[in-house]
Amino acid sequence: LLQGLNKTTGMGFSTKRRPIPITLQALTRFPMAYMHGRFGFRLTPTERNALRDYLSRGPMLVADACCGSKQFDDSFRMLMRQVYPNHPLEPIPADHPMFTEETGFNVTQIRRRHLITASQNSSLQSQVKTGPPQMEGIQINGQYVVIYSRYDLSCALENQASIVCDGYVKEDAMRLAINLVLFALDEEVIPASPPVEEARSTQ
Repeated sequence: LLQGLNKTTGMGFSTKRRPIPITLQALTRFPMAYMHGRFGFRLTPTERNALRDYLSRGPMLVADACCGSKQFDDSFRMLMRQVYPNHPLEPIPADHPMFTEETGFNVTQIRRRHLITASQNSSLQSQVKTGPPQMEGIQINGQYVVIYSRYDLSCALENQASIVCDGYVKEDAMRLAINLVLFALDEEVIPASPPVEEARSTQ
């Protein structure tokens, strides 16, 4: 994704990978965070509070489930319910500026690979369909703080998507992901303290 951004936008993003702990001190060095995975997970209360505090300062979290992993999807949705109990993930309209030339590429129609249900003894099959991007988000005070795809972006970006990968095809995944990053970096930042209803959880 960073290589694609450098090539497309002419920006000078570093492509060096470093593990980032989920602490406010570490996260606040960056204008956005990207999260993905294949397996179930849980954050500690301290990590959840750090993530909430980080997002309350204006940055954005972009996430996707590798290969459409149900385990990651379930865990991520649980995490969002813990971090923002009164702000559920909601579908983002396909005509939102983040999907149009206003941000970068026009990705209001995009190709997605999905598995075809087959009998027990049949080989796996997939089909590519074209349609609007299936993205969800959480808004706080009218500003997106989370953008999430239950369908794969990551494996496609890394050229590792296979027939069993439920997600967007490589070229469209790259264009969509670039738009999400550009939107996150360009969105007007209106930092705000978390509402009372989202007070820190100790559960």
